Order: sequence, then C-alpha cells, then structure tokens
Amino acid sequence: MTGTATGPSARQLGLRLRAPLVLAGLVLLATVLIGLAQSQQLRGELDPDATDPSGSRALRVLLEQQQIPVRRVAGAPEARVGGVAEDAGTVVLVAFPNRIPTEALRSIGSTPYRVVAVAPDAAALSALTDDVRPSGSAPVVARSPGCAAPPAVLAGEVDLGGRTYQAHPDTAEVCYGGTFTYGRTHGGGPLVVIGSVAPLTNERLGQRGNAALALAALGAGDTDKPAVEVRWLLTQPGQAGAGQAGLLDVLPGWVPLAAVQLLVGGFLVALWRGRRLGPVVAEPLPVVVRAAETVEGRSRLYRRVRATGRAADALRAGTLARVVPRVGIGVAPRPEAVVAAVARRAGQPEPVVATLLYGPPPVDDAALVRLADALDGLERAALR
Repeated sequence: MTGTATGPSARQLGLRLRAPLVLAGLVLLATVLIGLAQSQQLRGELDPDATDPSGSRALRVLLEQQQIPVRRVAGAPEARVGGVAEDAGTVVLVAFPNRIPTEALRSIGSTPYRVVAVAPDAAALSALTDDVRPSGSAPVVARSPGCAAPPAVLAGEVDLGGRTYQAHPDTAEVCYGGTFTYGRTHGGGPLVVIGSVAPLTNERLGQRGNAALALAALGAGDTDKPAVEVRWLLTQPGQAGAGQAGLLDVLPGWVPLAAVQLLVGGFLVALWRGRRLGPVVAEPLPVVVRAAETVEGRSRLYRRVRATGRAADALRAGTLARVVPRVGIGVAPRPEAVVAAVARRAGQPEPVVATLLYGPPPVDDAALVRLADALDGLERAALR
C-alpha cells in the first residue's frame, strides 16, 4: 500500500505566513509614517512659494506688497542677468550657498547687486567677500541688535542663531551676536550674511522684529539703493548648478532610514524563522559491540579456514610495528638489522629472535598459540 504526500493546506500556509506578513506590514507602515513626517518637515524650506512652516511665502507676499517683485531662479546665470536692467537695486538672495559651486558664487559676488547669503560656510564666504569670516555657532534664540545699524535698531529683538561670523571693523558691521553681518562683496555691492533661516520662514516671520529685519536685509525701504527686484536663488540638491551631488543628496531624506528599517526587519524575520540547533541528544545504541569483537571474529575466520600462516604473519607484523620504533634503527630496516637490534634490546639470542620474527609459519593451532606467547614475551622484554 502506498501513501500520497500532500502539502500544507491553505489554512496552515496562512498561519505560517501571518506573523511575517504582520511584521513586514508594521515595518512598512512605520517607514511610510516617518517618511511623511520628514517630507512634511523639510518640504519647501526657504521656498518663496511654500506655505508650510519652513517655507517663505509670507516674506514674498510682504515684498510684493511693497512693489518689489520676487523671481525664483535655479542657478547663478539666471541670478546675474535677465528680468531687470543690471543695477545696484537688484537683490540676490542665496538661500543655500553651500550647495552652489564656488565659481558660481564668485560670479554672483562680482556683480554690484545686493547679495543676501543664508548661513554660508567659509568656502562660500570666500567666493563672495573678504570682509566676513565664520567664527562659530549659536542656538536660535531671541537676540538684541548689539549694533548701531539702522535696520537692526529698527527691527529690535529678533530670532537668530545658527552660524556666527566676524567681520573687518572698517568695512563690515556685526549685529545680533555675530549672527547678522553687513559687508561688501568682491564687486562692491552690499552683502548681508544671516546665520540662520529662522527670521525668513513662515513660522517665525510674524514674531518679534523678524519681518522688519528680513525686509531690511532684502533692501526694502533702503533710502540709498532701494530694492527693485529680488532674485531668489534656490538650488536644491541634484539640480543643475548644485555641484557634485551624491546619491544620498538626490534621494529623499527618508530613504536611508527606510532602508535601515527594512534591513532590521529582515534580520528579525531571519532570527525568527531561521533553523536553530538544539542541545546534543544522547540516543541509546541498538547494539553494544565490545572493542575486541573484531579481533576475535577475524581469529575465528582464520581458524575455520586453517590459515595459521596468515594468522602468524598478522601477529609478527603487529610485534614488529610496536618494537622497531623503540629500538632506533631507522625507517624500513633490513631483517638482519631488526633481528640484531631486537635481540640486543630484549637480551635474547639472535637465532631465537630471527625464528620468532621471520621464521616459517606454524603447522597447527598449537604451534600458533606457542608463537603468540613467544612473541608476547619478546615484545615485553624489548619494550621494558
């Protein structure tokens, strides 16, 4: 009678897959939620069209209410030419100067435009000016002007922090504890360096004097050279003009975190479903065989076929294998050398030793027994 092998039923398969599917679903849900949270947090940062807290739509509206158009540009060439005739009334706001190649920044700094740079590092500042250099960092808190610059005095207390800067005392002025600095570009135009995005965002623009300071930084209300247009240079990672962007710069910010979570989830599933080796289990043997059983069995076979010669050869070979290494006569010695060395070691005559080790085979079982006893005595004498 033969049986038919059957696979697991649909119910059994569902029970097996339920836990892995639930775990994978939880990991996927957490990844999506975190990704959405991060995308909502970072989307539109300093974007003049974005209405989320980190965007700058409110500042754009204030500028346009004062008849100052705002044009968003994506690269240095657009920031330098087009739109309005080149004059000192053009303002270039560089939202993320550290993402822009040095040559592009240098081309912007060589114009007579007013340039507003947000949190530039040392390399970006060197491309724009010789007047200002980074000096450290500070938390974003409410700060007092600490300088006599009219825009800062008018704005009063504002939310500033981030990078701090030091300036040449003859050509630049430092306000708000180094987080807001006035200077000149390489082209001779006004330069404003802001250490943080805080006063430019929708979230903080309406607080304290942030709006007044942001408008003043962009040239609104300037009696000498009022702003006639703001070119808002917003270059995102991976866009043209952003320099050498790596793979992580191009990917959304939540992708690396999602990949890590998927790896952790896969590792947990592997631990849960992987084969485990338990402790060693001692099983009783079905048959216990004595160590001498094979020797006795071979002896009975020799006796049954009356192979006394084969038995004697086996006994002599065993004796030689145990005695020769102890007498120190080298590898594969000649029989004469073996007999002489063993006789000298055992204290027996050489003819007797030669007969025991290399003599004729015994003629019957009794002679085989006597040979075995004699070999045993010779071995004990040679090995003592």
